Amino acid sequence: MDTDLMLTVGLFLLALTLPALLNAYSSSTPPRGAAILLLISAVLIVTALVKHPSGYEFRELPDVVVRTVQRFIG
Repeated sequence: MDTDLMLTVGLFLLALTLPALLNAYSSSTPPRGAAILLLISAVLIVTALVKHPSGYEFRELPDVVVRTVQRFIG
């Protein structure tokens, strides 16, 4: 799997973690699904950061996400 794709999917799953946490909190249930999402997203992001040859800088993250989405859309 490409490191850009791993980073993009990890960031997307991280964004889905917050609503899952809020849902678990509001319904007074254990946040098992949110914890699994958080774990998977953390593993994907850390793996992408470690395996990318030159590393990522914070300012290039939007470009990486847009480039990855463009590659799969068109």
